Amino acid sequence: MTGPTPPRQMTVAGNGIVSSASPRAAAVGLRVLQDGGNAFDAAIATASIEWLTLPGSCGLGGDMFAVLYDAKTDRIAAINGSGVAGAKASGERYTAGGATKMPLDGWHAAAVPGAAHAYAALNREFGSRPLSELLATAIDYAESGVIVDDTVAGAISGSAKKLGKFKDSADQYLPGGKPPGVGDRWPVPNLARSIRTLAEEGVDPFYQGAIAAEMVRASDADDGPFTLDDFANHETEIYDPPTTRYRNVDVYTTAPPSQGLIILQWLNILEGFDLRGSGFGTADTIHLMIEAKKLAFADRIRYLADPRFNANPIDGLP
Repeated sequence: MTGPTPPRQMTVAGNGIVSSASPRAAAVGLRVLQDGGNAFDAAIATASIEWLTLPGSCGLGGDMFAVLYDAKTDRIAAINGSGVAGAKASGERYTAGGATKMPLDGWHAAAVPGAAHAYAALNREFGSRPLSELLATAIDYAESGVIVDDTVAGAISGSAKKLGKFKDSADQYLPGGKPPGVGDRWPVPNLARSIRTLAEEGVDPFYQGAIAAEMVRASDADDGPFTLDDFANHETEIYDPPTTRYRNVDVYTTAPPSQGLIILQWLNILEGFDLRGSGFGTADTIHLMIEAKKLAFADRIRYLADPRFNANPIDGLP
C-alpha cells in the first residue's frame, strides 16, 4: 500500500523516557532505566554513546552543563562542568602575534576539558550505579568500532579540513586519510582507553595524573597555553540555578559562563506581549520573538561573563 509518509509518532511513557539526537544513545540510556538505574545513570550512559555517535556536538574532551531535579531531596540543581582557559593564554600574547580574533581551532581554541570531572560529580552526587557499569557499552563501541550512520559521516566529513590539520585528530577521525563512510566500522582506540580509564580509575588521571600530563606535554609541544596547575585546580560546580516564572511556569537554567540566562531574559521580555493574540507561527509573532532574542543576546554580550572575573548584574537585567 502506498500513500503519504505518516507523521512521526508521539513518544509516550509511564515510568521514564530518554531523549537524544542519537537513537543508539537513547537506546542505551533506556536500557539503564529498564535495568533499575535512575535518570542520572541513564544520562551518563546516554552521553557516553553520544561521544561516538554525535562527534560534532559531544565529547569526553569538552564541557558539560546540566539542570536536574533530584526527587529524593526535592532539589533542583545545576552543574557547571566547564573549564578555564590555559594560564599561558592572554590578550597580549595573541595581539603581539598579530591576531585580531581568537583562534577557532587548535590548542588556543580549547579550555580545560570539564566533562570527565562533571560526569563523575553527577555520578557521585546523584547516581546509583558505578561508572564502570554505565560506560561499558561506550567502551565496547569505541574498541570494536561504531557503525557509521549519516550523522557521524556528515559531522566528520564536514570538518575534515580542520581535523586534517592536526595529526591526533586526523588519526582518530580520518582513518586512512579520509572520513569514514556510512556503514563503515569506525574504531577509536585512543578514546576507548580514555573512557576505560574514567570507568576504572575515576577522574584523577584526567586532572592530576597521566592523562593531564600528556595533554600538557602535547600543548607545550605546539606552543599551547596549558599548565599542569590548570588541570589540577579544576573543579565542578553544583549550585542552585537561576530561575524565572513565565506564564505560571517556573523555568530554570544554567548560570554564566553558560548562555542559559539568555533564555530567562528572552522569556521575561515576551511575558509582556500577547503571543496568543498575535497567533501561533504568524509573521508578527516570529518577528517579536526574534527581536526579543536579539535584545537578550545583546545584553549577554555586553554584561555577562565568567563570574570569577566579572560582576554579572543579573538582577538588573529584564
